[in-house]
Amino acid sequence: MLPTNYRLPTLGAIDPYAQGPLSNLCGVYAAINAARLLTPERATHLSLWRSGSHAALTALDREGYLEESILSGMPSEAWKLAMFEAYDVLSELTGTTYQIRPPRRRLSRIHPEEMPGLIQSAVSVGAAVLCALEGALNHYTVIAGYTATRWLLHDSTGLKWVSMDKVSYTDEGDERHYMPISSVLVVMRKSVLLV
Repeated sequence: MLPTNYRLPTLGAIDPYAQGPLSNLCGVYAAINAARLLTPERATHLSLWRSGSHAALTALDREGYLEESILSGMPSEAWKLAMFEAYDVLSELTGTTYQIRPPRRRLSRIHPEEMPGLIQSAVSVGAAVLCALEGALNHYTVIAGYTATRWLLHDSTGLKWVSMDKVSYTDEGDERHYMPISSVLVVMRKSVLLV
C-alpha cells in the first residue's frame, strides 16, 4: 500500500534552477532539475548542469527546434530529444545512468484514472516524474512528491504544487490542467562503475 504523503528526501533541500520570465525552455530546466534531485551529491556542481543544458540546446539547434522552442515553447518531440541528450551527457559526467521510462511499458494500456496511482508509485520508490502540465500553464515540470490532494513540484518557475483534482490525464482536458499520458516520464538513477 502506498503512503498517503510522500516526497523525495531532496525536495526542499535542493532549490530548482529557475528560468527567466522570457524563457520557454522549461523542458530543459525540468530535465536538469529532476537529475539534480536524483544526484544530490553533485547538485551544487554548476559546470556539470551547464554541460547537460548545453547538450540539450545543441540537440535542439541541430534538429531545427531551438528557435521555435525559445519563441513559442517546446513541442513534445523536441522536449524528449533535449532530455535524452542532456541525460546522455550527464550520465557520462556523473557515472550515473538516468533511466527514463513511461509509468508502464505500454502506454496504450494506461487508463486516465490509473495515472495518479502510477505517479505515486514511481515517486514512492525514489523516482522523479517529468510531465507536461497543459491547459492554464503549458509547462514542463517535475513531480517530486504528493499529499492526499496535491502533486508537489520541483519547478523552474517556482510552482510548489498543483491540486490533483484540477488535473485530468488526457491529451485534451476540461480541467484547469491536463497531463497528456505520453508526457509522463519516470526518471530513476542507477549508479554504474566507471572504467
